[in-house]
Amino acid sequence: MPINISEKASAINSTAESALRAAIMVIEKGGSTEYADNVFRRIISKSGAKDVAVMWRLDNVIMSYSDGENTSTLVKPVKGIGTDLTAVSEIIELSEDIFEGKKELSSLNNEIERISRLKPLHSSLTLIITAAFAAAFYSKFHDGSIADVSMVFLSAVIGQTLRIKLKRKEMNDGMITLICGLLSAGITSIVLHLGYGKVDMPTMIGSLIYLVPGLLMINAFVDMTRQKFIFIGTQRIVNALFLFMILALDILVAYTFIKL
Repeated sequence: MPINISEKASAINSTAESALRAAIMVIEKGGSTEYADNVFRRIISKSGAKDVAVMWRLDNVIMSYSDGENTSTLVKPVKGIGTDLTAVSEIIELSEDIFEGKKELSSLNNEIERISRLKPLHSSLTLIITAAFAAAFYSKFHDGSIADVSMVFLSAVIGQTLRIKLKRKEMNDGMITLICGLLSAGITSIVLHLGYGKVDMPTMIGSLIYLVPGLLMINAFVDMTRQKFIFIGTQRIVNALFLFMILALDILVAYTFIKL
């Protein structure tokens, strides 16, 4: 039985939506743009869509395609960047299975839903303790005293706990960095103001080290070196610089309090 043209167009539109959704999930979970693009290309290649073009951005991803009769444009938002590389790996594997025919396109949406509900590999407690030890190690590396190390450890525990809670509320990264940075740096400055530990810049930086946008900078570098993703790579670099400016402001405010 020949396939109705409207049914074929509907199937192409549905697959295009799902392909873009899967690719955006890669970005939202901390994957590089190249990974997202590969996921998108593998899935969309099975849809029958023609003249496919996509523009990767950190705020919205824009895609245009033709179903053979009409040209359509999709604009989907990126709802925030997190870190869940297990989910990224699952999405990449799903796209490979779709491309190789191991899984049917009809199962795509259900698989995306399943992956979106997966629990992160590391618990919140693990992330909090890791952030605290990173802060403590940084302080000790810069010859911090026991008081300094203990201080930044506590500051990072409290700050990272709040950070995780704010992330769940889908607050933007700039506001999270400002709030958590002021909290951690504020705790450190109060303790230093009371005369415990050294009034030293590495101690202040150590209390905020968990907020450094390391993965954002890595993905920005990867995007720029690939040259296909200059625009989103530039966006990532600008965002990282903006977050560093916020961290500098947090330190300035806290350091000013110490000197009062």
